[in-house]
Amino acid sequence: MIDDMPETLTQSYLERNLGCLGPANRDFAEAVRRAPAAAVQCEEAADGAATGMLEGRRLASRHRPLEEGERLAQSVDIVEHAVVVVLGFGIGHHVAALARRMDRSGVLVVFEPDLSLIRAVFERMDFSEWLSGAIIVWMHDASDRAAIARKLSGADAIVAQGVAILEHPAHRARLGK
Repeated sequence: MIDDMPETLTQSYLERNLGCLGPANRDFAEAVRRAPAAAVQCEEAADGAATGMLEGRRLASRHRPLEEGERLAQSVDIVEHAVVVVLGFGIGHHVAALARRMDRSGVLVVFEPDLSLIRAVFERMDFSEWLSGAIIVWMHDASDRAAIARKLSGADAIVAQGVAILEHPAHRARLGK
């Protein structure tokens, strides 16, 4: 069971994942490190991937979360859009699929206001492979325009190539947006 992990392993995953966020996301990493972990109930889905719930709401498909993540990632035309803004992290499978598809050919902007959710998921899953292989900007405060501008500084040519927005289905239900 995914929830039965020793604390040393959860801290190891957390630090490994946060270490892959890079200097541009140092503020985000520190905010996640300071946040308490949300009470995410993680379990193994029928396809063997992690899935879970937070406050009675699903963060990913109960049966095929990897397939769901791939389907969401495939819904974005990364040739037409060099920047993809993802609203909501959930359990992270859709972000992982997009990061692998985009590699370093574009910028992935992940907006997740619930730092406790990020911490809980980062503690339970090792995302270091795809976190270190893509250009990802992490945001948690939509009103902090200075942070957005700072993190996208120098990416004007990439942004001009097109921006797509992908909203994770659980994000809207969970946050009521």
